[in-house]
Order: sequence, then C-alpha cells, then structure tokens
Amino acid sequence: MKNNDAHNVSIFNVRQTEYQKFLELKRQGNLNLSQYSEVWRTLLLIAVATTVLSNSGTPEFLRRFTKLGALKNALDQFYENAFAPEIVKILTFVESSEVASKLIAKYLGNEASASASNKLESTNNSSIFQTNLLKIRQAFEVALSDAKLDENILIFIDGIDVRPSDIAYSDYFDCVQGLIAAIWAINNDFLSNIKDSRGRLRIVLLVRPDIFLRTGLHNLNTKLRDNSVFLNWMTTYKDYRSSLLFRVADRLLSVQQDAVVSKLGDAWDYYFPFHAENVRASNVSDTHGVNSFLAFLRFSYYRPRDINAMIHTMQEIVRRNRETAPYVTAEDFNDPSFRDAHAEYLLGEIRDQLLCYYSQDEYDLFLQFFSHLQGRRTFSYAQFVDAFNEFVAECTSGGKELPKFFESSTIFLQFLYEQNVICYKEKDASENGDSELFIRWCFRERTLANMAPKVRVGVEYEVFYGLSKALNVGRPLKIKKDAPRRQLGTVISIDRSGGFGFIRGGEHQAEYYFKLKEFKGGGLRMGKKVSFEPTVKYGKPRAKTVRLAN
Repeated sequence: MKNNDAHNVSIFNVRQTEYQKFLELKRQGNLNLSQYSEVWRTLLLIAVATTVLSNSGTPEFLRRFTKLGALKNALDQFYENAFAPEIVKILTFVESSEVASKLIAKYLGNEASASASNKLESTNNSSIFQTNLLKIRQAFEVALSDAKLDENILIFIDGIDVRPSDIAYSDYFDCVQGLIAAIWAINNDFLSNIKDSRGRLRIVLLVRPDIFLRTGLHNLNTKLRDNSVFLNWMTTYKDYRSSLLFRVADRLLSVQQDAVVSKLGDAWDYYFPFHAENVRASNVSDTHGVNSFLAFLRFSYYRPRDINAMIHTMQEIVRRNRETAPYVTAEDFNDPSFRDAHAEYLLGEIRDQLLCYYSQDEYDLFLQFFSHLQGRRTFSYAQFVDAFNEFVAECTSGGKELPKFFESSTIFLQFLYEQNVICYKEKDASENGDSELFIRWCFRERTLANMAPKVRVGVEYEVFYGLSKALNVGRPLKIKKDAPRRQLGTVISIDRSGGFGFIRGGEHQAEYYFKLKEFKGGGLRMGKKVSFEPTVKYGKPRAKTVRLAN
C-alpha cells in the first residue's frame, strides 16, 4: 500500500449464520474439506468487488470498466436491487450458483457459451456446484483485474475469534481454516499481481494468534512476519507516559471534552488524579506524581479494551456511590465492588477464548481446579502438582471426563500460562552475588518470532492479580483434611515380573494401577476383592495401600 496514502475501509463480520450456511452446503454434498477455501475465495472476491463498487461505482467508472458494471447488474437482479454488504447475503448468491452463473453470463454476454458448456456438465450436483463456483470466481477475478483504482481499499474480516455455542469445534475450525487459506491465496496469488492500478486492494483478517497458529499453514512464522501487523501495546512503568497504550487511553477521554485538550496526559490526570500504590514517583516518567495509570496497568493485560472496560466499570461504581463526581479517587479504585466487577470481566474474556475450543462443561472443570490451590495466589511447583493430582483424583473417582488440557500437570501448567492466568518467576544471579527477580507473563513474552512462549517448570508461580477475586485466590484457606477415603475393587490383572497390577473399582468402576510392593499382606491373586486409597500420578489413576477386603 506504499503507493497511495488514501485508504477506504470496509468490514465484513463472520457470524453464526455463516457457519450454519457452510454446514448446509456440506449436508447437501457440495462441500468437502478441500473445498472450503474455494467457496471462501469466491465469497471474498464478491466482497471485494462490492466494496469497489460502493467506493468507486460512479456512472463514469462503470462505463470505463464494463465487466464490473455487468457484475453489478447481475447482483442487482439477483437481489432485486436490495443487496446488503454482508457475507451471509453473498452466501445466498453462491448457494444459488446455477442461477448466479447464468445471470453473470447474461450480463457479460456469454449466454451462448454458458448454455453449450452446461450440456457437457455432469449431472452430479456437487460437480455442477463446483463448476458454477469456478465460473463465478473467474468472472469476478477478470473484472477486478481490469479495474483501475485511484485509492487503496482495505477489506477487514472480523468475528472469527468467537465460536457459536451450537457449532461443533471441528465444523467451526474447518470453516476458519478455509477462510485463512482463501485470504492468503487471494492476497498473494491474485490481488498482489493486479497491474497498472494506482489504488491497491487488500483483505485483512482480524484474528487471535492462537487461532492462526492452529491452521498449520506452511512457513507460518514467515507468513506472520512478512504479512501481518502484530499489535504490541507493551510498555514499562518508567516509560508508560510515552506509550501508545497511554496515548489511546488519554485520547478516549480528551475527545469527549468541549474544550480542546492539547497536552498529552492532561485529560487522564484530571479524571484520575491519584497515586498508584507501592510505586515511587521517581520511578515513573511524569513529574507530578500522578501515576494512576500504573494501577490500571496492574489489572490489565496491556490491552486498550481492558483499560476502556475499567473506565466504564468505574463510571458505574462512582455513579452508584455518589450522584456526581468530577474525578475518580484511589478509594474508588480500591472499592471491592469495582475489583469484583473487573475480575468478572477478565474471567469473561478467558471464557470467550476457551469456549472457542472447549465446551461449557470443560470450562467449568477448569474453574473447579482453583479450589485445590487452597486460596493461594502464589505457589510453588510442588504445591501446583499436589493440587493438580488431588483435582484429577477427585474427578476420576467422580467419573468426570477430563479435557485434553488436564492430560498431565506439565500440559496444564503450560495451558494456564498461555491463557495468562499465571506467570512464572525466576531469579537471575549477577556477578556480585545479587539476584534480580524477573516476572514472566505470556502476553509480555510473545513476539512475532515467539508466538507461543513456554512456561518454566520447577519455579514459583502467581495468579494474575486482576483474576484473584473471580478465582477465589489470594487468601490462604485453612482446610482440615479428612482421613483418606478407601475404595473397594477387584484385582483384574497382575504382572509379577513387572511388579504391578490393575484394580477395577471405586464408585465408577475405573481402572487403577498399583505396585505389588505396596500391597499389604499375602494371598493376592486375580479376582480378589481389595480396598485401596485412590490417587493420581502422572495424570493416571493409581491405587495406594492396597489390602485384601474383609
């Protein structure tokens, strides 16, 4: 886009209806996995063409570029002059591919050739659909190739980060994977090769990194580095005043004023004139000691929407406590109702992200784990493993099926880190013997070169401060442990050379591994009734202190 600074922007959202339409095409036999991207390519080309027509479709433009004018006429007849620039509307055009291709042929003057080719087509519905789809796509490619634009046009595709609850993950991901492949193909194989046009066309996908990383595209890191904009809002306490994140937050407030606010930070300092706790004024870049923005940073993932959400929540809290208030105080920020509301907001963000891949029941199990931390917000690796094993043992004895992220303690630790629920802490010893503490958050460590940072095992961990109230951690709980509850079962397998066996038992007749040396007494053989303490080791059910049942 370097040849032209002017940009026209259009946004298309992918919603529940679009996924349902794709599923309907699949049920009709018109769509297999390899054809998702072909349908998306056609849809996106139509979206590009309609955006061009919306921005440049003057009578003079249509007289110059007759092929685009012909496609406009075909769309107008199909939609009876009531076309709306939405993907779901474009999908109806593609679904009716036979009618659509005939209309295109009619206005392009290709009716005779279209009629002749139809006679040679297979009677197979899927073949007919694919043939018509190809004709539609080729018509739009030719028309767009011929058009000469004066300004750049960007088409944003948004909305794929949230999976509708009634769409299975496999169906959702097939659709998203096809969309990503189609955007890549159109941008690099078609739009970038259009010649002699001053204005350029580009499709931009708005997508979370974790979704993009799962697509399995070839040379993924290269594609990210060369063809994406990575939104990095990171800053430091010392330099926050000059950060882009602070500029955005201050701008949100300054544009709402009647008088022009020209100095950066004046609007923020007026509405939030308090000092962040536990921060010395000399450690930050402002000169007045008004560093309230740091308090907001502590409770955010350094995202503009987090700051905006806190501002709106604070407005509601202040209005409820006082009818009018010219500014927010430190007491307002520390109000428990504000902390509770913001914690629920942050947890809701995590919920939306997890429900993209997992069910509501699996998300509920994720939440249940934190009760086993016994109120700890900071914990060691050993304490984490104990909590994990205790939780898995409880779920196993209750017959609950655990999601994949509970496959092992290491996998679950990485999972928590990737969701920014926890950070890990490490110390770097200097030459003079002093050590510096480093706090590693996934969202801070992530870069284009390292989109999936790894957690370190065997150190100390801490739950994100803003989530403490929602996860009920931060206050250690004194829990009186009951005596281990013994289960009854039957020995179903013994490997004396290996020194182990298996028991089927417990409330849900699960299979438990045990070591023969842990059996107390004699006379152990297959079919014997035994009692045991259920536990978990390496993520698998295990029986301890096995004894013959009375």
